[in-house]
Amino acid sequence: MELKLFEAILHTGGKTVEQLRADFGDVTDEEILGYIKVLDAMDGQRAVVNLSFASPGEYDYCGLLNPAQAKEVAYLMEQDPYMGCYIDQREDFDTDWDSKQYCGPAGIWTLKKEYVEIVGPLGPQEAGEDRQP
Repeated sequence: MELKLFEAILHTGGKTVEQLRADFGDVTDEEILGYIKVLDAMDGQRAVVNLSFASPGEYDYCGLLNPAQAKEVAYLMEQDPYMGCYIDQREDFDTDWDSKQYCGPAGIWTLKKEYVEIVGPLGPQEAGEDRQP
């Protein structure tokens, strides 16, 4: 499968505990509340997504186009009790993010098709693939 990146607008806000429990199954209340924070912070934002390799018909989240909001969403993702690497470590996170040492959350966030409004495909320049490390 070829990696295809898209610009999208995310419609992820306002989800209830019951909706997310149905989507995610056997997860803790703490995890659900964290998911709600992440999804609310993403809502209405322009993002880069790709067709999911693991969940056909869904999209994998690659990042937000707004750098300040991308940082906040990444920090919220890092609060996950099982996957987070910066739990309650905002200062360390900020230091790594600002020095470009941060490499992203440990897992992939897959978004349901109805949460993603595709604006259009992204080429290498729009997706940042031509940037030097």
